[in-house]
Order: sequence, then C-alpha cells, then structure tokens
Amino acid sequence: MGVLLAIPIALSCFLTLAGLLFTLLSIAFLTLYSIKYIRLKERFIVDIITHGMMFGLFPFLAGFTLAGGDLNTLTLLLASMFMIIGCEALLTHQINDYEEDFGNSSTTVVRVGLNGGWAMLCFFILLSIVNLVLIAHCSDIGMMFHGSVFAYLIAYPLYTCRGEVQGVINNYSCAE
Repeated sequence: MGVLLAIPIALSCFLTLAGLLFTLLSIAFLTLYSIKYIRLKERFIVDIITHGMMFGLFPFLAGFTLAGGDLNTLTLLLASMFMIIGCEALLTHQINDYEEDFGNSSTTVVRVGLNGGWAMLCFFILLSIVNLVLIAHCSDIGMMFHGSVFAYLIAYPLYTCRGEVQGVINNYSCAE
C-alpha cells in the first residue's frame, strides 16, 4: 500500500503544487472515510459529501492541475459536477442497500429513512441540472452535448435504483 501511495505522491511532487495538494487531499479523504475511530462513512451527511469529494472533486482537480490546467470558474463547475455525481452514486447505493443496512449500519439514508433518501437524491439531481445550466452558460457546449448530459443526469440515478423504482411503482399500482 505504501508503494501505491508513494507513486502518485512522488509523481505529483514533480508536476505542480496544486496537483500535489489535490492528490494529498484525495488520499487523506480516502483514508479518513474508512479508518477506525473516524469512519466518515458512518457520519450523517458527511458520508455523502465525502464520497463526492474523494471520488469526484479531488480526483478531477488533481488530474486537471497535474496536467497543467489553470483553475477557473468553468473548471470548478466541472469539478463540482463530478462531486455531485459522486454524491448521487453513494445515495443510490444506500437506497438500494437500505433493507440490508437498516439496523446494521449508520448510513445517511438509514437515518433519514427511505423517503428521505429519495428526497436527498432528488435534491442532488436538481443540483446537478442547475450545475449543468451554469456550465452551459460559461462555455460553448453544443445543444446535443447539453441534452445528452441532461438526459444522463436524470437517467443515471433512476437506472441505478431501478429495482427500488419498480417496487414503488408496483406498490402504487396494485389494487387495494
């Protein structure tokens, strides 16, 4: 594990200071997420935000700055989009594992309940759409690309939770 950590740290030391910072932040959050006594993965809402930061925000910013890119508004909006998608990924995972986690784990969705988890997921979907609109405003992405990303931002969480969505549809469609 030390070798796996030393390689990106050593490489980033030779490239850019900002890249080194984001690499170290990625490693730090990945460690704090599961390390005994801290376990950010078991902290209310912190688990969702940390997941987005360590799998979306920091890796994107590390790669971008290590390649020599300058941080500007568009770059930060793109990085935040990846963070939001990372947050959605954990929420969909927690929604899908709700039955298994209930009583066994202290995830955010277990604490707020399944309906609260769906509400949080809808919030992040809306946040990603607002972020996409801001990206479109700051750049010259074409309508086809914009429409494709828009469709993905809605389809991804629904497809990932397709079993749960089907269960909700079945519950509401059955005759009482």
